[in-house]
Amino acid sequence: MDDWRGQRGRGSGGGRGRGRGSGRGRGRGGRRGGRTWGRGSDGTLGNEPELTLGFGELQALENKTSDEIILQLTSSRCFPATEYLLNQQSVMEDHWIVLIVSIVTKACDCSSKEDLLKLLNLLRGSSFLNLQLRPYLNKLSANSSPPCDVAVFLRSVVKIMSELLRRFPSCYADLPVSDLYRATRMLSDTGQLADGALVTEVDEIMKLRMRIEKAEELKRKEEEERQKRSQRPVKLGFKALQDLDTKNPDEIILDLTSSRCFPATESLLTEQTSMREDCIVLIVSILSKACDCSSKEYLLKLLNLLPNSMFFNYNLRPHLNRLSASRMPPSDIAVFLRNVVKIMNELLRRYPNSYADLPLPDLYCSVKMLSEAGQLEDDALVNNVDEMMKLKSEKAEELKKKEEEKQHRRRPRRDGENF
Repeated sequence: MDDWRGQRGRGSGGGRGRGRGSGRGRGRGGRRGGRTWGRGSDGTLGNEPELTLGFGELQALENKTSDEIILQLTSSRCFPATEYLLNQQSVMEDHWIVLIVSIVTKACDCSSKEDLLKLLNLLRGSSFLNLQLRPYLNKLSANSSPPCDVAVFLRSVVKIMSELLRRFPSCYADLPVSDLYRATRMLSDTGQLADGALVTEVDEIMKLRMRIEKAEELKRKEEEERQKRSQRPVKLGFKALQDLDTKNPDEIILDLTSSRCFPATESLLTEQTSMREDCIVLIVSILSKACDCSSKEYLLKLLNLLPNSMFFNYNLRPHLNRLSASRMPPSDIAVFLRNVVKIMNELLRRYPNSYADLPLPDLYCSVKMLSEAGQLEDDALVNNVDEMMKLKSEKAEELKKKEEEKQHRRRPRRDGENF
């Protein structure tokens, strides 16, 4: 309390140190122009700012307009003093608390919203709210102030709380709204406060606080659930594949190759799992659409899984070989085969030497059989498959020649043999 009493002096004397007395008149410990002259042993001002807001300065400030108040409190010269005042740890006397509340309330009516936000941002969670205002509200029913002054004070607190909740909804936990509610209720129940409008306004603030609290709790739970879902391993089941098939090529490739989903994509294509016919058709449709994406880097990442994969060898090959006995409508069979041809073309273009790891013979036999049986009437598709088989034969012959040349170069020379 000595610190606060020392700031209360009305005199303008320039005595050094804190001295004796409470700073009245021209005694020691007084102030001049708002500066505190008491210094530490090293001659510095310690934690106090050069300019401080004493009781006299605050009384003068209260008589100014809202714009004058906010400009002074947030000015570059005075703001350190405002910050020091609102975060003061020492217990304030009651008249200090009432005066500060009155000043901040007036500042809420200023025209400069930017400066008001600067002040309110300092106020939320401050020592003034937690160490000064909360205890004062809780003992207000035992206060000897006239009821009219108590009502004025409470209206001012209500105005500040409303402004803070409007500007910073998430700061509800840092505000003494519950203390305000209890104080108002107690004063109203004991007949010390006969202002029904004020009581109703406090009730509304309490309801607003509860709504914000519920909304924040819901938001927090949703975020926790989202994090749990993101940490949960992804599985590409039939329903997930159906949803994926409805997306555009770029969305498909981004989903399949994302860091979260790629392990599931690998598992789907590389693990030995027996699949139903509709699942094989669905995966082929998705892979075919992915070939039209704009990101070649991601497409290569996906296509690299396919040559000699379990999906090709264990599911697609057998399905192609029994396609002539399938119950699929001819139109669906044609769409399916076009999708397979599209994937094979893309693989041969990207990985020309992968032809031996692709089910091209199975595709060729299936197309030929269906065409000859009259179940496939798509000459363009048949010709496309013929071209792929010719390309496969050419690549095989080319690879065979290269292998023979390598073996020839590796063969050791006999004595006297010329190149």
